[in-house]
Amino acid sequence: MKLAIYGSGGLGRETLELANTIGKHSEIIFIDDTKDNNTIINGHKTLTYEYFKLYEDKNLFECIIAIGEPYDRKCLFEKLEKDGYKFANLIHPSVQISNTTTIGKGCIIQTFAIISCNTTIGNNVVIADKVTLSHDSIVGDNTIVSSGVLLAGHVSVGKNTFIAMSVLIIQEIKIGDSCIIGAMSMVNKDIVENSIAYGIPAKVVKKNIKKKVF
Repeated sequence: MKLAIYGSGGLGRETLELANTIGKHSEIIFIDDTKDNNTIINGHKTLTYEYFKLYEDKNLFECIIAIGEPYDRKCLFEKLEKDGYKFANLIHPSVQISNTTTIGKGCIIQTFAIISCNTTIGNNVVIADKVTLSHDSIVGDNTIVSSGVLLAGHVSVGKNTFIAMSVLIIQEIKIGDSCIIGAMSMVNKDIVENSIAYGIPAKVVKKNIKKKVF
C-alpha cells in the first residue's frame, strides 16, 4: 500500500518522517494544492489533488492529512471521504496505548505519547510528541493536541479544536468544539464552544469567529 500525505509543510514533513519510521508503505507522496506537480520535497514527489485524483489509482493509496488548521483538516477529510479514499493511522512505535483505547481513522500519534485506558480519539486527530491522555479522556474529530499537553482523567475535548503546546487540563473539564487553547495554559474550568482561551488559569478572551489558528 502507498501513502499520500495531504500537506507538505512542517507537519507534512514530520508526518513523512513518522511514516518512514513505521516503514509499512511502498511509496509515499505529498498532495499540496499550492505546489506545482512533481515538485520534489524531501525526496518525494508532490501532486495537486486534482492531478492525484486523475492519474493515481485510489485503490493503491491510503491518505493522511498533515495540515495544522483544524477547520481545514475537517474540510479535507470530508472531501477525501466523499471521493472514496481510505485513511491511514500513523502511530510511532514508542507510543504507549491501552488496549481499551478507541482510535478513529486518519490519526497521527507522535513519539512518546501516552494514551491511558478507556480513552476515545476521533477521526483525523493529531496527537503530537510527549502528550499524555489520562483515563477516560475524549478527543473529538479533526482536533490537534500539541507537544507536551497533559489531559487529566475524564477530560473531553470537542471537535475542530486546537490545544497548543504544554497545556494542562485538569480532571473532568469539558472543552467545546472549535476552541483554541493558548500555549502553556492551565485549564481548570469548562470552555464553551467557539472560544479562544489562554492563561493560568485559562480565561476566554474572545470568540473563535474566523475558525483559524495561524
